[in-house]
Amino acid sequence: MTLKVLPVVKAYPVIDPVSQTEAVCVAGISMDAPHRWIRLFPLDYRGLVYAKRFKKYEVIELDASKSTKDSRPESFTPVLDSIIVGEFIDTDNGTWRRRLPFFDAIEDESMCEIQRRQKTERKSLGVFRPLDVTDLKVTPAEEGFAESQRALLNQASLFGDRAGDATRAALEPLPVKAKFSYRCADSACPGHNQSLIDWELGALYRTLAEKGDDEATIHMKIRQKFFDQYCSDRYEMRFITGSMLKHPGSFLILGLVHPRRVASPQEATLF
Repeated sequence: MTLKVLPVVKAYPVIDPVSQTEAVCVAGISMDAPHRWIRLFPLDYRGLVYAKRFKKYEVIELDASKSTKDSRPESFTPVLDSIIVGEFIDTDNGTWRRRLPFFDAIEDESMCEIQRRQKTERKSLGVFRPLDVTDLKVTPAEEGFAESQRALLNQASLFGDRAGDATRAALEPLPVKAKFSYRCADSACPGHNQSLIDWELGALYRTLAEKGDDEATIHMKIRQKFFDQYCSDRYEMRFITGSMLKHPGSFLILGLVHPRRVASPQEATLF
């Protein structure tokens, strides 16, 4: 089938042990009403030709089939060569004026509600407004995960797989772990602790490391951006969440929706 999708998150790439390739989980919203979540996985993003390397919020049209290896109802297997890149929907000076209607159409009440729906209907993607974000802990990545990813990468290269060939820089596992602590809007919420796996997290780490920042400074600046900035009263922040393939009841934070808060007419008159 042909899908027209607005990609809203790209998770940091990992090595997929099944396909032995780099795998990026891309979550998007269908452009056609009624809007719905669509997951494209696995997607070897760095294996795409440059003309097909779409950005977040850059509309894509592609052929895809319902995944036979991923039971999550939103998941589709993309035909990479069929991708056509279209319009980029920008932030409209930070207001997200053209982006927000897509999120409004599929917004969930809370993380707790998403978890309940996962049990009843296998829901695995959602977006919601956290009630109170209390912390973002930034620590070094778990070494065991990094080593397992490197082992898969080395194994893939032995088979001549694109994930290990000489045409691209070697994939380094995400070198940092960032975990949000928060309460959602459910009245009985016990609190949530979820890791952030947004591609932007790894990109920010690499940018700061290339500038010469040490680990402590990098961790501080990551926290400043994703917690001090986006979780402040200056932003109308929402979390995009998705469940893990092998552990469908466990959810991660895939990305943030962070339009700037617009002052109401009443607030504006105070200044």
